[in-house]
Amino acid sequence: MKQVKTAALLLLILSLCSCIGVSADIVLNPDNSGTVTLEYRISRYLESLGKQDGNERWLPVPAGKADFERTLERLPGIAMLSFSSKDDGKDLVITVKLRFADMDALLRFLDASGNRAVYVRENASQRLTLTLSKGGAGGNRELADLFAKVSEGYMVSISLDLPSEGTLTAPDLEGAEIRRQGKKLSCSLPIKTVLSSKEGLNLEFRWQ
Repeated sequence: MKQVKTAALLLLILSLCSCIGVSADIVLNPDNSGTVTLEYRISRYLESLGKQDGNERWLPVPAGKADFERTLERLPGIAMLSFSSKDDGKDLVITVKLRFADMDALLRFLDASGNRAVYVRENASQRLTLTLSKGGAGGNRELADLFAKVSEGYMVSISLDLPSEGTLTAPDLEGAEIRRQGKKLSCSLPIKTVLSSKEGLNLEFRWQ
């Protein structure tokens, strides 16, 4: 399980977003250094399932400061600025602020495999594509029904604060809130909408 926890954090968490609500606010400087403020909410119901024998797979994401510190040791160019954890009665809420040195460091944090976070620079144009869902149905029906039930009211939100004007291409899905133009681009989607998408769900950020 520790090997899973030391994989890339953000899109690992997003790929497990049927269990949790996630927000990630990325601030990008002109030299492509910056910060990421990550908050995710783990349903207390699912956390309790994860503590039962044989159910450890339910929570293969860092839930404590020590988990993050061990993970960041394996990700060059990333440093933790702050960490907090609280129980609001419904969820365990984890908030972490990180500093990244450059775009390569950000990509390692987003997805070390390079399959779900892709950055391309062509002359003065820059593009960051994030894959929230690869689409398709399948899997364990019983688990899918449980995820649909407990994910009600949870959101996945990503924002990118740019040093210049940019655009965001994102699908128009039910319940989506999208800011498509400006220096701060953002997309917020209900978890259930992401889960039910039969097509791949990508966010494409572009700026100069």
